[in-house]
Amino acid sequence: MRLYLSLIALGILMLFQAPLAISEVEPAPEQPEATTPESTMRTRVIELSKLSAEQVDGLRANNYGWGEILHVGALVNAGQSYDAILADRASGMGWGQIAKKYDLKLGELRRNVHAGIDEAKKTARADKNAKRELAQLAREVKQIEKQDAKPEKPNRPERPSKPEKPAKPGR
Repeated sequence: MRLYLSLIALGILMLFQAPLAISEVEPAPEQPEATTPESTMRTRVIELSKLSAEQVDGLRANNYGWGEILHVGALVNAGQSYDAILADRASGMGWGQIAKKYDLKLGELRRNVHAGIDEAKKTARADKNAKRELAQLAREVKQIEKQDAKPEKPNRPERPSKPEKPAKPGR
């Protein structure tokens, strides 16, 4: 039965094309430095828009919030000039007015950006789940090997049966 479980676990590991050997499981890699919400959001905005890291940092330095930066990114993705968008915003126009000036609808642009964010979250979640499953399989294989390495315990000797009580006289 243990051999059967070992073979199943090995087959699953091979499906994931993991570079793990059954006889030795590599320790988990060290966790990278903790990412802050700020750096995570910065990375997402850069990935989902045509904005450069310097542009995003410049907008953050000018007290633009992440929502406003996403508006800028959505307008730039639609083909508008980064400098023209910032000039319009500096002149006092609102984000909806800027989008209307270029015959765009800000809601549609933002939906496209949010769809990209949602897709990135799904991909990250799937990767995380696959890693978790692979680690669980590696732990199970290691546990099976550990059990196989132990000598089996000898069977317990049978317990002697209790002697029957003698019948009491007078009953």
